[in-house]
Parts: sequence; structure tokens; C-alpha cells
Amino acid sequence: SCWRMGGTPMTATVMAFCLLTGVVLVRRPELWSLALAGATSYAAVYAAALKLWHVIVPNFGSQWNPAGLWGPSVIGLPLDELVWAAAFGLAWPTFAAYLFDARLQPAPFSPASEP
Repeated sequence: SCWRMGGTPMTATVMAFCLLTGVVLVRRPELWSLALAGATSYAAVYAAALKLWHVIVPNFGSQWNPAGLWGPSVIGLPLDELVWAAAFGLAWPTFAAYLFDARLQPAPFSPASEP
């Protein structure tokens, strides 16, 4: 449906990640912290790795079609790549936690066990 509306494959992918995560978070709202942590941390790691790869292989950025990109670049990286990374980081841990019925709880702390 995104393609029929004139969207790009990247837009469709990001929308699918967000839709999937939205459905999971409606059913398990306690996973919000995991979703946000996944989005921010994966986007940061992905941006750092992609930036490093651009330094190692300066011609790497020529693989992208400039006409197909969403718009401006951030730290020299295409915006849609960074949004994709955030959406992937949002969806993957949240969906995995949902599938495996993970229950997020703080680790028990016992002051007596401190060295």
C-alpha cells in the first residue's frame, strides 16, 4: 500500500516496523522502555559503524541513489538510513520480548553480597 501511495521501500519498511511495534506496545505497554532503549542505542551504534565504514571506504556512499533519499544527511549519513536504524532498534527487541514473553524486572540487589 505504501508503494501505491508513491512511497519508497525504505518508507514502507520503517512504517512496517513502527506498526508492528505499535501493536506489540498496545498489548504489552511495559515494553516501552525496551523499545526506546533499542531505538536509541541501535541507531547510535549503526550510525557510528556506518560513519567508520565511510572513513575506511570513502566511496561507500556512492551506492545510494541521491534522488531516492529522504532529504538531508546527518553527520554525513543519509537521514533515511538513520531513521531505519532507529525503527529497527525499536521493533526488534520489542517483538522478541513479546514473542518470548519476557518480563522486565530489576535485578535483585542485596547489600550483603557487596565486596
